[in-house]
Amino acid sequence: MKLPTQLQWVAGELKWFIAYADLSDTTTITVNVLTHAGKFSDNVLIDTTNNSVLPTVIPADSANITENSLIPVVANYIESAQISEQVLVTHNSQFELSPLSSSGYQWLSLEDLDNKAINIRVNNGQQQDVQLNLVANVAEQSNVIVLSPDNNQRFEEGELAKVVYSSNSLDSDVYRFTQISLFDFNRNLVATVLSSQESGKLDIRLPSVEQLDTFYINVRSYYGEQFRYSDREIGIRIAPKFQVPMPELSGITSQVFLSGVMQIIICLMKLMINT
Repeated sequence: MKLPTQLQWVAGELKWFIAYADLSDTTTITVNVLTHAGKFSDNVLIDTTNNSVLPTVIPADSANITENSLIPVVANYIESAQISEQVLVTHNSQFELSPLSSSGYQWLSLEDLDNKAINIRVNNGQQQDVQLNLVANVAEQSNVIVLSPDNNQRFEEGELAKVVYSSNSLDSDVYRFTQISLFDFNRNLVATVLSSQESGKLDIRLPSVEQLDTFYINVRSYYGEQFRYSDREIGIRIAPKFQVPMPELSGITSQVFLSGVMQIIICLMKLMINT
């Protein structure tokens, strides 16, 4: 069987490359070179041990993980593994893993994970399956406080909202990370930021709005091997920069004569424009 190859110039030399996925079931390949001097052949032995690219995955199979949490998924490979594609697959979606040296990672929300199973698909073929044991959250084991902004504080669209928070664990579980999220009134996620600081501060750019609207800032800190979490949420109000005040009607009494003439005065308050 002729293997597909790709011709490339590398450091001034012409080289042929064979896709790693095409070698998964091959132990030996024959290389034929035809030149003006004749035909040359050589057999190349494929190291099947180094060809094994199935990763070790964190979290491990059967690990206890808190339901509805956000977790990092890490796939670790041997150094000689040649990875052309690595994808995290769930029952209803898939995500490409971000490549690192001999590994890949991706964040996974367990809120929509119904069947508790994920797998890592490598080079569009081999895959490593992981079954998670989802356990109930133990929120009372840690505290989260939102120090700023104040609950129901008013902002303008496009403004930077400074979020200051403090969190701590009541046991010896190791701190993982903090997730700061902005939701609209209908609980749609507008923005999310991950922080490595157990207590800290950051700025979130607020979205544009057509009218005064309510949004929610949620601060959630994760702890331990099971990624248990505690969170705190506050509401804020976001107003458009240009506001036209509601008109006020004057000159109207509670009783009028039929077919009579009534004078109506419309009063507009001073237009508030922030520049």
